[in-house]
Amino acid sequence: CDTSSFWLSDELKNEKSKIQELNNVGRKTKNKLIIKLTKELNLKFKEKLKKFKQEKFNQKVANSNNPAKTAWGLIHNEIGNKTRNFNNVNEIIVNGQCYTNPE
Repeated sequence: CDTSSFWLSDELKNEKSKIQELNNVGRKTKNKLIIKLTKELNLKFKEKLKKFKQEKFNQKVANSNNPAKTAWGLIHNEIGNKTRNFNNVNEIIVNGQCYTNPE
């Protein structure tokens, strides 16, 4: 199961698409009422999306054979793996001056 979008339903996709279409109409016509309505709908959609995503993630963890591993997998998928390897830096540039690693 692809964890990047397993939780996103067709209903939510369609709702977002309709909000985007309404936003485009508001921008083209410069209708302030439509623009305001779009902002309100977008805020409500974001809250709904957040709640729905949280429920789906909770279900996935609860139904897992290894809840801790599943939870960390979801976390890493959402925020990415932040570890980086800086051991292979051979040179740096500071104020236009190049410094090489004197290994």
